[in-house]
Amino acid sequence: MIHDDFYDTSNDYLFATENQEIEDSPSVILDEQPQNDQLLPKINDKPENCLNLPNFDENEDELTSVTPTSETISILKKYFGFSKFRPLQYQIVHSAILKRDQLVVMSTGYGKSICYQMPALLQGLITLVVSPLISLMEDQVFALQQAGIEAAYLGGNSNIPRDVIFDQIRMNKLKILYITPEMYECSPSYVDRIAQFVGLLAVDEAHCISAWGHEFRPGYRTIANMRKSLPKVPVMALTATATEPVRNDIVENLRLLSPKITVTGFD
Repeated sequence: MIHDDFYDTSNDYLFATENQEIEDSPSVILDEQPQNDQLLPKINDKPENCLNLPNFDENEDELTSVTPTSETISILKKYFGFSKFRPLQYQIVHSAILKRDQLVVMSTGYGKSICYQMPALLQGLITLVVSPLISLMEDQVFALQQAGIEAAYLGGNSNIPRDVIFDQIRMNKLKILYITPEMYECSPSYVDRIAQFVGLLAVDEAHCISAWGHEFRPGYRTIANMRKSLPKVPVMALTATATEPVRNDIVENLRLLSPKITVTGFD
């Protein structure tokens, strides 16, 4: 079971450690994968089994009223320990399955991670997550592995070949892959290689893309180039802190197309 509040301390963690970790040469970390084939539900080939999928031209009122199936709730409970979604969480997950670009501004501890992790459990495609720090990715991958969700990250000092990661993805044995923007800058062709297996591009700590923010990371400006490799993959930008100028900057720099913008979890 994943305690999602663990993830959402990442803004404070990033503020304390930024500038301490910019990777010099990308390599691969692949944590040992669980061997139990029953860890993940066998629903990947037909996500509609777990989702009430309306037409793509549905309006916002219909999207807001959509409710998760009992099977989706059982997945939520099994891996995250919750018997229901928080307000708007499922609508965000649902929009990702419908391939809609999104900007999610959600307060620390409210459960941003569930929003991009659940789609990977509901469809036969991985979620590719851009994250700013190697140590943050290590913590997240470890927690996912402990919960029985196959995850890995690219970067750090491991000598494990990237082909190992690719084979895991190709055989549908990996659900979530984390990378840093610097890793992408050094090896953009890897995203081309895995493109057909990616169902969602999630940009965590998306405020790092904005020069208006105090945690600006130049490498984040290159993320938009991934869209050339992933033209049909929706983008979900997530942050716990974004003023109006920062939000506009995120939308513009990531080239979000008619994005659904969700702001929730704040008093």
